[in-house]
Amino acid sequence: MRAHIINCSEEILNSFLNEGFIAVGVATPKENTSGSKRAALFANYSMIADMKAVKRGDIIFIHVGQKIHGIFEAATEFLENPDCSRFYKSENLKYALWENNRTFPAEHFVRQIAIKPHKDLCFEKGFDSEEVFKLKSAGKVWTVPDRWKYTDASRTVRPLTPIEANELKTILLRENVEGNLRTFSPKDLSGFNKLSLMLEPQDSGKLANEKILESWILDNLTLNGDNQSEYENITRTIGRCDYFGNNIPAFYLNFIDIFGYVEKDEEILKYKVIELKRDGLTDSNWNSDKNELKQLINYLDWVVKIKAKGDSKKVEGVLVAKRFSDKYKHYVKERSKVESGNRIRLVAYDVEENRGQFNVKLNLID
Repeated sequence: MRAHIINCSEEILNSFLNEGFIAVGVATPKENTSGSKRAALFANYSMIADMKAVKRGDIIFIHVGQKIHGIFEAATEFLENPDCSRFYKSENLKYALWENNRTFPAEHFVRQIAIKPHKDLCFEKGFDSEEVFKLKSAGKVWTVPDRWKYTDASRTVRPLTPIEANELKTILLRENVEGNLRTFSPKDLSGFNKLSLMLEPQDSGKLANEKILESWILDNLTLNGDNQSEYENITRTIGRCDYFGNNIPAFYLNFIDIFGYVEKDEEILKYKVIELKRDGLTDSNWNSDKNELKQLINYLDWVVKIKAKGDSKKVEGVLVAKRFSDKYKHYVKERSKVESGNRIRLVAYDVEENRGQFNVKLNLID
């Protein structure tokens, strides 16, 4: 089971629920400058990555003002309104199209997900959102960062672990002992389009942005009917994830790109920490203060201590990049000989073209 909190404004919540959907807008440039346009594109890439983590059947809580409402269930994945401006279509989110455009029309409801009540657990009354931070102080919630208290337009959708979702469900039930169930039908989004990913490679065959790589992985960590080869490619290289969420807080102001785990009979067998880099990792990266492999190892140590109760064999790391220098390969190979704990996988990505269509291919580095 995956769970999420979706932000929504108070003035439109009821209209959304009356029609059975939740919508997410688009990020637009604040100024007619290169920097502002690139920042807006990055925000859109981030939002799409968050949306790609939501799958049909996932449970959803809605954060509205000072309240959290629930429990809802995703009746679809996030889809795109085919009538939106061409600048906002997910397939067109590239600087070459935005560069010479001066005005960007205000559009809402561009990306939508149909929702329905989750079983008999969807109530008219929500609970105070400050309850979440009480749970955080008690150590019962950790995926919600402290900065969630503040506006963050590019993080409309946030992940919750199943354990955290059950904590929120307990509070919701406590506040609704008299019932008052909410009823509505999901919106028909059959005319909407699947969110596309801008996979056309840029310089040196690299993706335009790291968040696009994140979106592709999140999109294909589960089977969705038409991604058999992509799913198998991920399970062969990164490995299976029964639960996953993106941009998960670790220690202060540090966020894991993708965190997940493998489970059986509701017991966690293996935690996974996945870090992503758009660029190739060279010897100059190795010698820098921001060595990505050291960053991954810091995250692994944190998960071992905080989540795995000191069991390092229960935690595995994956570093995905365009390519790796011999120093990275040698270090991981030698580490596997002496480190009795967590394994690290190096995975290189390529962008392949077939009849004008682009796709990502992952390759496990031995």
